[in-house]
Amino acid sequence: MRGYIAHDLPAVWRAPTTTPADRKAMLRLVIEAVAIRPIDVPQRLTQIRVQWKTGAVEPRERQLLFEVGFPVADKPLVYPCA
Repeated sequence: MRGYIAHDLPAVWRAPTTTPADRKAMLRLVIEAVAIRPIDVPQRLTQIRVQWKTGAVEPRERQLLFEVGFPVADKPLVYPCA
């Protein structure tokens, strides 16, 4: 079953019968953790680091769309997906 889903994942993801809970469960199969850290210099950005179950790490930076209060500015927030 898992091989079938992996083969046609975009269709399964977009299917009207796939619920938000189903999508969340699919993401938990492939993502180990997500870390979010604010960056203020040279511009206000948010650094997002996705750690995949394979061990690969995908860093991204995004412009802040709204003000976010971070409890400790110099430490990232890490959200394990388990």
